Amino acid sequence: MAAVAVGDDLAYNFHKYTPEELGGKLTQAGFSTIRLSRLNAVLGLAEIPRELRARRAEQSEYRGILAQARTEAPLVTALKRGWLRLEGQVVRRGLRLPMGRTIIALCRRPEAPAPAPMLNGDRAAIEVSTSAGR
Repeated sequence: MAAVAVGDDLAYNFHKYTPEELGGKLTQAGFSTIRLSRLNAVLGLAEIPRELRARRAEQSEYRGILAQARTEAPLVTALKRGWLRLEGQVVRRGLRLPMGRTIIALCRRPEAPAPAPMLNGDRAAIEVSTSAGR
């Protein structure tokens, strides 16, 4: 049985990974990690008071996706999405964020062909040839 970590919630069977632990598990599974970073740094900090209230009310460690989200004004939602988009662009450019509530990993199987990125505006299109000899 795996060790219980701070932030785990035994009632809902959630495990809160660290980037090092997730990276190790991906390597053990045969993946090579291209990028591993945290996201949701600033917005995650804003959720701490809500989670503390939920923890006190229910005696549970991890609230995560089970916490009841409050209704927000469209402007607040747009600002949050914009901030997450900015964090995503930073990570996409190869920087690793030191803190955040979400861990994201971009991995490759060793036997998978290396994709050739083709830039198309602000999005990258990936073309993978599956035919030999082309």
